[in-house]
Amino acid sequence: MQLSRFLPPFASDYSGAASVLSGCDAQLVFVDPGCCSYSFLEAEGVRSDDAERPVLSAHLRTVDTVLGADEALTCQVSAALRRSRPRLAALLGTPVPSLVGMDLPGLARQIAAEAAVPVVGIETDGFAGYDVGVRRVYEAALRLCDASSPQHDRGSRQAGAASGRQSGTDDSAARDASKPRAALVGFNPFDFGSSEAVRAVMRFVEDGGWTPTLPFGAEHAEAEDLACCKVALVGSESGLELARALEARFDIPFLCWSPACFGHDMGELAAIAAKGDPYAFLTASSCACGEPSARVLVVAEQLSAHALAHEVARRAHGVSVATASFFTDERATRRLGTIELDSEERLAALLAQGACDVLVADPLLLRLPEARGMAVVPWPHRAVSGKLYDRCSDKSGWESVCAQTLNACARLA
Repeated sequence: MQLSRFLPPFASDYSGAASVLSGCDAQLVFVDPGCCSYSFLEAEGVRSDDAERPVLSAHLRTVDTVLGADEALTCQVSAALRRSRPRLAALLGTPVPSLVGMDLPGLARQIAAEAAVPVVGIETDGFAGYDVGVRRVYEAALRLCDASSPQHDRGSRQAGAASGRQSGTDDSAARDASKPRAALVGFNPFDFGSSEAVRAVMRFVEDGGWTPTLPFGAEHAEAEDLACCKVALVGSESGLELARALEARFDIPFLCWSPACFGHDMGELAAIAAKGDPYAFLTASSCACGEPSARVLVVAEQLSAHALAHEVARRAHGVSVATASFFTDERATRRLGTIELDSEERLAALLAQGACDVLVADPLLLRLPEARGMAVVPWPHRAVSGKLYDRCSDKSGWESVCAQTLNACARLA
């Protein structure tokens, strides 16, 4: 438990899991009384506005938690899936089923058998951050990938496409299968601001002649196609564990994404990943010797913070840039030197040290009294402030935030 004076609770694990699965056109079923699904839909704003599939809630009552609701939930969800026939469905845990010990993976298997639809049970509980939920979904995707046919390797899709051409089937699926594949992991609306920002990365991959592959597939691929990829692009720290697992099991190199990647083609990115330094676009240059002209602290999701720090240090001579995050990966922290934050008090103590002149962070973090007197650059993060600052979206894009930071540094020089 942590008491906070200024910060609200961050987005929960079930919302993180839902943000990944909704991008894969999965039927979401929140096993909740109704408030958790409402928070995901109305407060956080990470679901695409053009999403056609509804989000279902179990609407658990107190008597359900006491007497058990497994059989009723199984029957109702199975009936709903038989009517809608989604390509995938997911049961998402919340505090209520967690406290009564509901076996969501077991229920998922039973529903899958009755409805003849693939169903996964994600054991989220609402007591962890959104990044934990993202990782749990990726663990389920990796288990599915491991269980797929051993013939699925990085050459099988190309071989299948060649076979299709020989048999005279020159359809779009065969053409798509002949392209190299890139796994996109850690790309979620919480860290990228919107589903459209994630789709922009997918379009970049497609325009480069590659096929983007998501965990659990979606319209671009089957779930097991993760094992067929030639490279993995990692959009946030929540995708690093899956990327490492893909590298260890299938020899797929990975590279941490930065908006600077838009300046390269996919072949160049794959070549950089093959060199073995996944953080090539995130390692900030050291400032020149002597007193820095400005000291910048970026507080954001870990990889996003380092991507911005790298770009600011590259463009502004003599500026020192440090990064801090509430959402970190341990191995990445050791490599990049991120300052780990675990509470409002830790951030307040860091700011009170007076070690920065410019603070780049979510607007809610800028309310801390210790931030007074600093030059501030608001950078909304949906996991912190939800859709509270959507009206400022035109000023919260990557280039805009970078330009505002550079201007703040220039005024201090």
